[in-house]
Amino acid sequence: MRLIIGFLLYWISTNGYMMLLVEKFKVKKEFSFTIFAALLIIILFLSSILNMLLITSIIIFIGGFLSYFYLYKNKLLNKDVFKSFFDYKSILFIICVLYFTIICSQLHLMHYDNFSHWALSIKQLFLYNTLDSFKYNVDIFTSYPPGSSLFIYYFGLIFSKNEIAMLIGQAYLNLAFMMPITILFNDKKKVKSCILFIVLVLVFSCINIKLNELLVDTTLGLMGITTFIYTLINRDDYKKCFYGLTLFSILFMLVKNSGIVFVLLNGILFYMVLKHNNKVKEGRKYLILMLMK
Repeated sequence: MRLIIGFLLYWISTNGYMMLLVEKFKVKKEFSFTIFAALLIIILFLSSILNMLLITSIIIFIGGFLSYFYLYKNKLLNKDVFKSFFDYKSILFIICVLYFTIICSQLHLMHYDNFSHWALSIKQLFLYNTLDSFKYNVDIFTSYPPGSSLFIYYFGLIFSKNEIAMLIGQAYLNLAFMMPITILFNDKKKVKSCILFIVLVLVFSCINIKLNELLVDTTLGLMGITTFIYTLINRDDYKKCFYGLTLFSILFMLVKNSGIVFVLLNGILFYMVLKHNNKVKEGRKYLILMLMK
């Protein structure tokens, strides 16, 4: 019962932020969970530096519920909004959430790397609520970026601090970077699009990094795909591309050290956007600033 309540509370709070991003900040619905996950990881990382990880997580959790009140007070919450959040893409998202939740709840960690660092880092967060590895004689965070661990930590605080929570949280993080693919769907061929996405999810579950592992190689690849789709969709607005690519670049470095390769690719993508909009001279400072991040 506790796990069910935790599951519901997590998604009610998270959905509040997703609706806020869509209605207030005009983020495309397909990217709402993606942007939430990215901002969550970055905010938790900054709060951990200030040794405020636990309190910040609690504030973020409560903020999700307050988002509904904000939307209602500003007349941004109505029947049309709820209706738009229950179209075929949203239903597909819910199906994927339930699929990953049920499957991962039956699995156990297997890969050696889970016990040598990935699961160990999450366990430390659960125990000490800090990234201050030197304080507890565990130098794991100096060698392995804590991005995915922070996302799982937040989910675990609400759901449960155990192995199942780790696996489900990791699956949710990967799902956050899979959903933007649905923005390319042909709305006139809903059934075919959904079937294609479900096949993609099933293939993802069986090859490369399996669902019983916390390794982030697949996550990094999905992030790369999401970044490309984001750039493609917003290629006519170079400033919007700058903000998005900067956000993803920071996230790449927080997920894995090899993310630097994707940061450089982001720089190339942004340069192509500037060239597409004939804004190379005006956007040069944005390009330098993005790479400096």
